[in-house]
Parts: sequence; structure tokens; C-alpha cells
Amino acid sequence: NVVIKRYSWQPQEVYHALSEDRIDIGVLPRANYADGGLLKFQDILHSGMDVLMAATHPLAKKETVSLDDLKQETCVYLRDDPYSNQCYNEALHRHGFVPKKMIYTENIDTVPFVLQKEHAVYIKAAGFNIIGFEHEIVTRKIVCDGLRVTKSYAYRADNQNPLIPIFLEMAKR
Repeated sequence: NVVIKRYSWQPQEVYHALSEDRIDIGVLPRANYADGGLLKFQDILHSGMDVLMAATHPLAKKETVSLDDLKQETCVYLRDDPYSNQCYNEALHRHGFVPKKMIYTENIDTVPFVLQKEHAVYIKAAGFNIIGFEHEIVTRKIVCDGLRVTKSYAYRADNQNPLIPIFLEMAKR
């Protein structure tokens, strides 16, 4: 019997479920995790990066922003999601960007409030928006050649489930 379950988990939940062998395959942002080769990846999607900010932030007036525009900004990071943080930082570091100042917040649900209160920015993969804050939070594309992040199917390198390669092959189609 084959059982396929779809969970709506944050990346840290997926990573731990894979690490603890509770699931066979999950979707994670691709990064150079310090896991000693525990996981293997098959890339699904490559995307650019966006920045979220309060509608009252000075950069909100621009149609797009550059990494140079963001170099003096305070960046918000998710305390509970080191996996997305690592993925995003690796992509940004490849282009010489290091946040000047960082603020950590618990999870994605608190980001809009921090953005408004601190006039900070949240840099993340393109295509993600925070629902329910359409008037308070704006999203701007970061314009930078080659700036991209990757989402991948992740699975344990030592998982012998014969359905994993079949699933991955079918997912390519």
C-alpha cells in the first residue's frame, strides 16, 4: 500500500521530520545544511527574491529595489526557521550582501507587525505574500542578476524506500 499525505509544515518541521525518519520526502529551501550529508535533494523551482516592508517604508515608493538599496536596512529573520534563513543568506552572500542589522521574530505570523513597528524589511523567495495585510505590507522585487533561491524535494540519503525514486521521476514530468 502507498500512503501519500500532504502536510502544511514550515521548513523547520519538514527538516526535523526527515531527520527523525517520520516522512520520506518533503519540500525544503535548498542550502548547504550542516547535516553531514543526511539529505539529498531534487530541485523543483528556482526563483528570484522579493522584499516585504511596511507600506510607509521609504523604499515602498519604488517599483523594484536593488541589494544596494537594502544595505542599510534592518532585516527580519525567523527565529524558528533557520533553514529558510540559511538558504536566503547563502543566496544573498553570493552577491556580497550581508545585513547591517538583524531582528529575529518568532515565526512568519509576527513578521508584518515587526515590519510596521521597526520599519525593517523581510527578504524572502519570490512569490510569497502575507495574507491579510495587503494595505499595510508591500512586496517589491529585488533586481539582481543571478540572485535566486531553490526549493527542492528533500529525502534522507539512507532511506531505502523504493518508491522515492519513482516519486521523484514522476515529479520531473
